[in-house]
Amino acid sequence: MIRSHSIKIINLCDVCAFAVQGPVIHNSQFTIKPIKQRKSIKLVKLTKPIVLISMLLMLASVGKARADEFEVALTAGLREEYNSNIFFSADDGVDDLVTTVAAGLTASDRTETLSWFLKAEAAPFFYLDFDELNDVDQDYQGGGDYQLSPRWRVNADAGFRVDNRPDRESEETGQVFNNQRRHRTTADLGTGYALSEVQHLSVSYAYEADNWQEDVTSNVDYKGHSLNLGASRDVSRWVGSSTLSGNLGLQHYAYETADIDTAFASLGLVHMLSEVYRFQATLGARYTETRYEQAVLVLVPPGVFDIQYEDKKTETWGGLGSLDLTYLGERSQLSLSLYHDLRPAQGTSGPSNLTRARLDLSRRLRERMRLGLACSYFLNRAEANEYFTVPEDKETFSLRPRIWWAFSQRLTLAGAYAYTYVADHEDDTHSQRHLVYAELTYVWPFIGGR
Repeated sequence: MIRSHSIKIINLCDVCAFAVQGPVIHNSQFTIKPIKQRKSIKLVKLTKPIVLISMLLMLASVGKARADEFEVALTAGLREEYNSNIFFSADDGVDDLVTTVAAGLTASDRTETLSWFLKAEAAPFFYLDFDELNDVDQDYQGGGDYQLSPRWRVNADAGFRVDNRPDRESEETGQVFNNQRRHRTTADLGTGYALSEVQHLSVSYAYEADNWQEDVTSNVDYKGHSLNLGASRDVSRWVGSSTLSGNLGLQHYAYETADIDTAFASLGLVHMLSEVYRFQATLGARYTETRYEQAVLVLVPPGVFDIQYEDKKTETWGGLGSLDLTYLGERSQLSLSLYHDLRPAQGTSGPSNLTRARLDLSRRLRERMRLGLACSYFLNRAEANEYFTVPEDKETFSLRPRIWWAFSQRLTLAGAYAYTYVADHEDDTHSQRHLVYAELTYVWPFIGGR
């Protein structure tokens, strides 16, 4: 299929500028500019929190007469932070002080056959100088699982999140976005069946959608569907304290200008080296097929160029895998992990191959005091037109020492310093940010709990 639009080229520079752009989707820049006319915070944004809180309060009134583990808790938090580069700009960074006030409500219940939870949280934040960026992050989650029989269990989860900050994904994918509002919807449905005491089967479906609210072409909206079939077997009879697993999966990602279909197969092993050391490994292969439209220029006499969109298709094979070593001591915990797989489109870039290395260390100094250190490295890479986007080659490094202190079971204080460095080798730019924060959190379990 070819669609064409006639345009008149004013000069040769315009032709060259268009020709080098390639596909319709363009890569993002790290020089992120603020939105000058961000709308002020309106009460309509809190409609969903009010409705969900009302539902939770109704559940609370019913839960008082129950004899199982029904709990309802209110949470409140205050966070003060200094950010040396609020836009993650590759040029001279702009610093500011940010105040965040969070309020939430959670409810949960557990019986012999059913367990469920609901959560609603709203977190308005306020910049001292750039008050046009003031907004409200929101998070709603719910889920549960039900034991249909001694061998058969089903589970479901759903979530809706509204976020606005550039670093919203930096801890998971290493990607840094702009400061525009995003709506993310997630849903999971699964079931598991025990064939025997040592053999299990599982089937799961997952849905995820990103919807960016600002009309900016660099943001990538997408919807993803995933279907996974898994099987596991306890092989402790041959390898002490071990479980062997296999997974087959199909995934479909729909974008405004492209579609990606991918299939994978993997084998995994979980082995307890001792009572406190656990080793986990996964190795597999992935096949990916990408279909998209690519713009080309065709000269039509006299002196008119047609923009034509040609259907393109790429096929790629790649590997996936992960390694995890976990230590779970009485006073210390340590997690060291390596990961590589396809990362769906998020933010202002298309899909890429994500490689991640992470170290997470936690140490309890006293009964109510704990220190932690998190260190992560990310590499997001994609070849030209591999996933319908221009080439991508970005490295991200983050370091975050933190401290946590519990004044009581209800009141806690946390503080941290976070350093993040991002290098874009395609654009030959880099950006860095220093962040220091202190956060006070209060939890009031007014039904159940302690």
